Amino acid sequence: NNQIVPSGIGIFLYAFDSTLIPASYAVIGSDFNQLEHTGWIATSYMLMLASIQPLYGKLSDIFGHKSCLLFAYSVYGFGCLGCGLSSNLVQLVAARALSGVGGAGLTTLISVLVADVVPLRSLGAWNGALNVIFVLGQTAGSPLGGYLADGPGWRWSFLFQLPLLVLGCLSGLVMLKPPEAWEESTLAKLKRIDFMGAFSLIVAVVALLVGLDRGGNIAWLDTTTLAVLITSAVAFTAFWTIELKFASEPFAPCHILIHEGLIAPYLCDFFSISADSCLIFFLPLFFQVVETQTAAQAGTLLVPAAISATIGTLAGGWSVQRSGKFWWLIVCGYSTQALGTCLVAFAVYAKGITYSIASFGCGFGITATVVAIVGNAGKGAQAVATSVSFLFRSTGAVVGILIGGTIIQISLRSLLHNRLEATEADVDEIVNGVRASLSYIYTLPVSLQTKVRLTYCEAVFYACIFATVFALGSLLSAFRITEKSISHHSTEGTEQ
Repeated sequence: NNQIVPSGIGIFLYAFDSTLIPASYAVIGSDFNQLEHTGWIATSYMLMLASIQPLYGKLSDIFGHKSCLLFAYSVYGFGCLGCGLSSNLVQLVAARALSGVGGAGLTTLISVLVADVVPLRSLGAWNGALNVIFVLGQTAGSPLGGYLADGPGWRWSFLFQLPLLVLGCLSGLVMLKPPEAWEESTLAKLKRIDFMGAFSLIVAVVALLVGLDRGGNIAWLDTTTLAVLITSAVAFTAFWTIELKFASEPFAPCHILIHEGLIAPYLCDFFSISADSCLIFFLPLFFQVVETQTAAQAGTLLVPAAISATIGTLAGGWSVQRSGKFWWLIVCGYSTQALGTCLVAFAVYAKGITYSIASFGCGFGITATVVAIVGNAGKGAQAVATSVSFLFRSTGAVVGILIGGTIIQISLRSLLHNRLEATEADVDEIVNGVRASLSYIYTLPVSLQTKVRLTYCEAVFYACIFATVFALGSLLSAFRITEKSISHHSTEGTEQ
């Protein structure tokens, strides 16, 4: 319990941040006049999560949970401070990446702790309870982020988190036990960390994101676009080679990545979070542009989905503990998410309500999937397997946001040209202005505003179709999950 309290504060902050950005990113992009590039605010953060999260599992084994958690809090705090003081989008994206280095530890460490000390059959219920803290943070983040963006300014969304970070550090200092003494030196410890694997993964994912972003905003056959995409493929190959042949203690061991019992739940994590991230990031844009809501109102419309996700996580954990099974529960969860995501795509109104159905299914399925991962990994590999699951989740979030944004930007360019070419307006100027700032829309004549809002509606629809396809991917992956017997026996682990 002493370990869970300070880590729980970190989970709340991580969750708070996850909905704070979707509710306010349109205002941030318009403020910098770079709305088409604001996806990088989220993807830079998620990129570092995807690359650094698996390392925390290994770092906590070497340096102890206390040292790693305090480090995560500190780095996250400096990142939030940098976001609040940034003067341009580049500085903001860099500060968000720094926050991601810290945020990676705020989620991974608590999952490793719980997997180490909680009986497997009770693991779903424990994760469900911790997910309540997560969703409380999500529920607070979206309306508060929107309110601050509309009122005092979006910078306070980041600065607001600093007092809670101080509280988290103090609780960690007081409540966590120091690590056991190690005979090996600090240098020997550092040599055990797979820095090259992490670096190659960062290069691979960054190059992939730059290629997708440049292809969507400039051209797919552009020389630079092709070069960075090729670089991504080479870096992914290098990552696999390092993990397979050279890393003495790989942070993402190949036998874990291709484990027959783990690849299916990992793919469930990837597809499910990708679909959910696409919706949570771009639905506020729909609310603000198409339905002319304020940022605060758009954030408030996400609250029912956060509450629904809470119910889903609790129901998923309780169901696993009650039944002692997880396969059919995972299938039911992702079936519900796929149905809800499809309804979001085709609903003319009440997209916030239909998104609640998808959120329930996502929360239910993810909670049950945690048990499938731990159950199939076995006691000796639970910490690493749990950390790798975060790699798939974070990568899924990055892919969902970036591909969804690329679809929207391509659709906006194409559809606006088609709708406006018969008018006397300067089509290129309008297209560039609309993609750069939401406030530009209000400078247009009412007739053109209507065309722009209709185009945004259609562009978001295509992004929702993409999310639906990925939600179906999580369901198909669920059918491949291997059922394991769940006992009351406790997992063995050492508290540090």
